[in-house]
Amino acid sequence: NCWANVLPRRMVILSMEKDEVGEWRLQSLKKKHEEKERIKQELIDAGEDVPEEEEEEPEELPQLPEDEEEQQALFDQTAGDQLRTMAPFVPLKSLESPQRLPATAESKLEP
Repeated sequence: NCWANVLPRRMVILSMEKDEVGEWRLQSLKKKHEEKERIKQELIDAGEDVPEEEEEEPEELPQLPEDEEEQQALFDQTAGDQLRTMAPFVPLKSLESPQRLPATAESKLEP
């Protein structure tokens, strides 16, 4: 019977009781920071110069034109597609882990 081969026979449901992914991210971030501190301490013990950590300044995004005609021209260039039109004006979230631990992350782990 060809219909029997089309229908699903088994269903698998994945679930989590708590935010395990968030905890994993926090633990991996802490390990990275501990490794950086260890390397920094080794450099200090060896008497070498420790490179300073530079904070990157966020790039300035272009501003959406205030004139109605200029805005309409932008939408006309992308055939009225709002997502493609607004993409250059909206900041994207970084996919990299933050350079420093947030202050609230430490307090969440303590009972």
